[in-house]
Amino acid sequence: MKKFGIFLLLIAALIACGEAPATNLDPIEPLPESGDNADSLNQTDTAVSTTSTSVPASSETVSEEGAPVTSDEPQPPENGEATAPAEESNIESAVDPANEAKAAVAATPEPIVEETMVEVVAEFESQLDEALKAESGSDLAFGGFETVETRSISMVDGSELLVSYSVGFRPFEPLQNHFVLLTQPAENGWIELGRIELDFPDIMFPDSLTLLEENGRLWLQVASGVGAHGGCYDALLWDGTALTSSISHCHSSPAGAGKLEDLNGDGQIDALLNNTNDYIFCYACSVRLPSYEVRTFNGSFWETKSLATIETGDETAVNLNNEAVALANAGLWQDASLTLVELNSDDPTVVWNQVIVGIY
Repeated sequence: MKKFGIFLLLIAALIACGEAPATNLDPIEPLPESGDNADSLNQTDTAVSTTSTSVPASSETVSEEGAPVTSDEPQPPENGEATAPAEESNIESAVDPANEAKAAVAATPEPIVEETMVEVVAEFESQLDEALKAESGSDLAFGGFETVETRSISMVDGSELLVSYSVGFRPFEPLQNHFVLLTQPAENGWIELGRIELDFPDIMFPDSLTLLEENGRLWLQVASGVGAHGGCYDALLWDGTALTSSISHCHSSPAGAGKLEDLNGDGQIDALLNNTNDYIFCYACSVRLPSYEVRTFNGSFWETKSLATIETGDETAVNLNNEAVALANAGLWQDASLTLVELNSDDPTVVWNQVIVGIY
């Protein structure tokens, strides 16, 4: 009976020793049952047990075949000295051409969006306001003028110009002349091409300036007022290099002091200036003595055209032309016109006589 009790105690001890202790570890995947995988697992276990006891001094580990394999992870320095962290530079840019192109695009500033001409004009007028105040020493807007009118001009060569001119009554204390200013927008502001002061006008209007392009030249025509009811006419010429005053003419009537026009149809610009006498009896009496001056521009200067006789050519044409000139000089303009109607001539003198008589 004692032997049976001892046998039971031994069995209980063996069972107690075989129980696995409870843990919190993750479940282990089942091991391969057999075959090559089982052999490789055994080899790995052997390698692990070997490396756990002897760590190589370098970052190389031993593979299954025994060849050294370099680890990609950074290893501590052998001599224990600290190493500086690797710079985060555009390494990829230096290696990959595509990344180089991206870096170049990122470094290039975006082009500045061009301002509209409305914005350009507004900014220019603001700066011109300050300049006129400084010139006149006045705190009034535009140095005492009512305002300044600015408009853009698109030239045939594709360039853009700005023409500005004073508007309103000119200041008299101190006396200031109205002006016309021609500028060209530039990258960092404006380039002044020319400025003309007008000596005679007392008042300028927003529509006082008109433009005329002719044979590559730009004419700036200015119609203004002077005195109680007089008018002035100025023709300014921009020839591509300089702005010059070409004509300055005043008349006792408020309008029609002058104009530019191709009067004889030869393709060149001509000027018609009004010299009519409005004071035969009184200004309001409506009795006037007409008088006009005709000029033609030869490309360099103005030539005055007057009635003229001819001495050579067809006898009939010579007689009719000279008779018409005599009638016109006597003030018989209607008779002179009827005489010239009978002439069909391309003689330049005859053509100009027909133009001048037709004006009267």
